[in-house]
Formats: sequence, C-alpha cells, structure tokens
Amino acid sequence: MSAQTVKLPLLAGDPGLRNSFIVQSDAAPGALIMSLAAVGAPGFGLVRQIGKDQQTRDNGGGHPWDLGGGKDAVLLLFNHSTVPKYFNVKIGNGGVLWWRPYLLNPMETAAISIRDLIASQVKDQDGAALPQNLEQGEIGWFTANPAEGKGRLMQIDSESRTVTASIRGARNFSCSFAYVLCGASVSPASVTFNDGATSSPLQAVPAVCMSVSPSICSGQSSSYNGLGYTYDWTAGGPAEVYGPSTESTATLLGAGSGIGYADVAITAQDNGYTCCQDGTGSLNVKPTVGIQVQNGFVSIAGNGLVVMGGPGGLTSTAITAQGNPGGGSVTWSAGPRLVISGVNSANASVSGTAPSASGGDTWVSVSYISNQLSASASARFTVENPTTLQTPSLGGIATTIPYTAGNDSGYETTITYYLYDQMSPANIIPVPGLTLTEVLSTTSNPFGAIFTPPDGVPRTITSNSSGAMWDQLTAVASGGLPNGFKASRTQNLTGNGYPFSPAQQQTYTLTFATVSNLSMHR
Repeated sequence: MSAQTVKLPLLAGDPGLRNSFIVQSDAAPGALIMSLAAVGAPGFGLVRQIGKDQQTRDNGGGHPWDLGGGKDAVLLLFNHSTVPKYFNVKIGNGGVLWWRPYLLNPMETAAISIRDLIASQVKDQDGAALPQNLEQGEIGWFTANPAEGKGRLMQIDSESRTVTASIRGARNFSCSFAYVLCGASVSPASVTFNDGATSSPLQAVPAVCMSVSPSICSGQSSSYNGLGYTYDWTAGGPAEVYGPSTESTATLLGAGSGIGYADVAITAQDNGYTCCQDGTGSLNVKPTVGIQVQNGFVSIAGNGLVVMGGPGGLTSTAITAQGNPGGGSVTWSAGPRLVISGVNSANASVSGTAPSASGGDTWVSVSYISNQLSASASARFTVENPTTLQTPSLGGIATTIPYTAGNDSGYETTITYYLYDQMSPANIIPVPGLTLTEVLSTTSNPFGAIFTPPDGVPRTITSNSSGAMWDQLTAVASGGLPNGFKASRTQNLTGNGYPFSPAQQQTYTLTFATVSNLSMHR
C-alpha cells in the first residue's frame, strides 16, 4: 500500500470546465485509486474529484441538487470513447421534468450549470424550461450503451469555508447506475396523412430501466426518451419510410390509402449482449380528392362559372373529381341554385336553376372514399344569367376588310358581341362556348348584292375563352359592288338560347356595314 502526490505544472484554466485528465495503469482492476484536487486563484475555490474507472459498465448516474443560498450545481460529463456520443440529461422535481440530449465529441467534457439553465430559461427537447423559482431537485444522466462516458455532479457552495477562510469549496458526487433499454414506443402513437404526402415526424421513444446488469434488458422503470441508440424504421400498409430509416425520427410517405403501421427497432449493445425493443404506431393514409372545373369556366376570383341558357345555348359546366389513389367511389352534392348530373360519377356536370346574387354564393362538393377512408373537396360557384347583349362598336371602316367569294367581291365587316350577366355593375361572361344565333331578312337591296347568311337561314357562332363572339357581315357582287351601293337588313339575335331586343338594323354602304344598337336586352 502506498500513495503518491503528483503536482502538475501550471495549466491554463478553462472557464467552460471542458478539461479532463486520463490516468492509465497496467495494474489489476481496483488496485489503483486516483483523486484530483484543483485550486484556482484566491476566491475561486477548491475542486477535488475522485477518479472513475473507465472499464466500469455503468452508463449513468444521478444525485440530488440544491441551489439555495446562492449555491450552484454543475453536471460534468466526459466522453472517453472514440466516437461522438449522446448523454441524456434529466432534471426533475415532483411534477417538473426537463430532459435534453447533449452530443459530446470524443474526449470532450461538458459542464452543465443547473443555475444557468434556469436563469437562461434553456428549452429542453420538448420545448419546456425549468421553473425560475426551482431551487432543489434531482438530476440524472445516461448514455445508450455501457462504458461510453462518465459523469458526476459538482455542488458549489459559495458560503462554505472548507479549506481556508479565503477559499470557497466545491463538493462532488457520483452515484452510478446501469441503465438498460427495456421497452420502446412510437410518438405519436397514431398518425394520419394523405396519399402522396408526408407524415409529421415520428419519434422513437425508448423506455429506460435501472438494472442489476447492463446485459439484462429489464429492471425498475426509470424514464422515457433519450438518444444515442441504433434505430431501424419500417412501415407496413399504404406507406413507406421517406428519407433516412436509421435515425431517432422518421417521416412516412403515403403510397395509397388505408390503415397500416410504423415500426422502429431500437437497439443497445454491450460486449456482445444486445437489448432490442420494438415500438409500433398505427397510420392512416387518407385518399385525396380535388375538383377540376372545365377549362375556361373559372373566374378571375377563382369561382367556377355556370351559365344559364335557353334552347341551343350553353347550360352546363363539366366538373371532374380527381381522386388519389384511383378507383374510389364518388358522391357529388351542390348548393342552392345548382343541380348536378352524374352525382356518382367522377366526370359530372353542374347546371344553374336560378341566377346568383353575388359572385361565389353557391358551391359544389365531392366526397371520395377509398379503402374505407374518405376525403372531400369543395369549390365556390357563380350562376351567370345572360341579361344584355352588347357590342363595343357599331362597325364601320375600322372593322372592315376586303372579301372575295369566287367571282364575287366586296367587303366583310366584323361586329364583336359580348353577353353580360345580371350583376350590378354587369360583367362580361368570360367563358367559351356561348352561342349567338342570327336570323336575317333583307329590307332593301336594289343592286342585287349577295349577303351571308341568306335570308331566313339561322347561323350560330360561339364565343372564345374571353366570351367574344364575332359576327361577320359580308356583301359582294359580281365584278364588285357598284358605285352608289346601299342596302339594309333586319337581324334578330338569340344569345345563349335567349332572344334579345330590339332587332339590329344593318346598313350596307359601298365600303362598309354598320348596325343600329350597341346594347340589347332580354
């Protein structure tokens, strides 16, 4: 039995307490005991620490702490392994539990002041902070696997006089335990997300027990949560793991619809002994559905448009349920002033029964069911009622071009018409497929010109995507129109199946044609 004191040379201090000493010996286990005493400048204090055995299989520890009377409690953690390791720290008192993993690099020491954690309101892994009036409690730490690190609590009492009257002292404590992985779960226990979308993150939650041996995967329940284990995520049913599958968290990707599960295998290892626990959560992958409104039948405000019409007019708008995954069942429903044709078909149509009082004041919705899970979507609609037929120009030379038909020549004057709705102020109905039907009768044609269309033969034109309808007035004669040419015709117009009045009076001259009315009404 012998003892020896080794005085180290003057060393630069580290305010972060990140320095560590390693003493190695070829003596038998337990034959060498080492302690370290450090004294700083006057007023700093004395720190004495008993050495820890690197080969000890315990992987955690804990001790009460006290901040009363200006005291501080500092947890010292040391990673003596060759790879980065997580140290899981938990601080509690009654109903208060604060936990946070600290990742330490090889040969790194971390000093965690409980007083600083409280004063700075440091958030834990769940976003919680320790109460500011907390002065006592217990602190614990552990690593996932045995023999990966060491820790101890240093209790600093600024009022003590443990060495001399001018030097404050610090006491250190170290109660070691063997913490083992004794269970696992997934948080949240159930998750719901859409086909083709990703879930919220799932967290692997280890159950930790205090055991008599690191190789026995059971014991007295201690706590939940912690990092540093080995993880393997899998998914069953209509989902797959999206991204890494070997981290403590995982995200799932919907690949269909229905019910399935997410499983994580959490593993801790020690000298050939393995503790592996499975945690399982349920998942519900919902189908998705959207409503596709017929191209060109959506207003600038984003509302679907349905146009009322008479015989031969546009009276419905196509709607399509776009469900994922495919093959589900469809049920349509409609709000006031609307009726749906094909309520159980993915491809349906909607018609108006009465005009809207304002834009988007009614709706259509669809319910989509796939593998007993449902999704729904809705879209606002406006029922447009053609009320006036207007043209911005009465014609004339500005809208006229030369026109030839075989041996006949003359001109073609274009009149552009728009249907306006019932709103105040009225708006152009901006959809394709609106109809404008004209029937003409010639009232005067002393020079025998040829017109298109001929008298009494209805001609129907349709609108473009802006709602514009172009009526071409043509007048030709063999060898061209003679000097002094004049003619007139009466034009009766039907807009989207509704007759409008008064009738247009068309006047033809040698070089162009004109009409009599800028606006007509139903």
